[in-house]
Amino acid sequence: MTHITPDEIERGSQTPGFLKQCALDMGVAVEDLRGYSREQPLARYRQLVMWKMRQAGFSYTQIGRSLRRDHTTAIYGTRRIQEIMDRGEL
Repeated sequence: MTHITPDEIERGSQTPGFLKQCALDMGVAVEDLRGYSREQPLARYRQLVMWKMRQAGFSYTQIGRSLRRDHTTAIYGTRRIQEIMDRGEL
């Protein structure tokens, strides 16, 4: 993955490319990640994308908007993945 500068993050110019790369890595369509399905494993993939985006420096608002969710959903998804990682389950 290419290096993302803080200016690009601020403008949100890297969001579509970031989502596309995550979707390719996970073997799902971008529209599935942006969709409203709560079925597993798709919901977990979406949370993992939220976590990855946060680690890359995106704000919760940017994450939520890019995935058609509220920023509070991005906060929950990021924390949920971190909890799973802390337990060694991911």
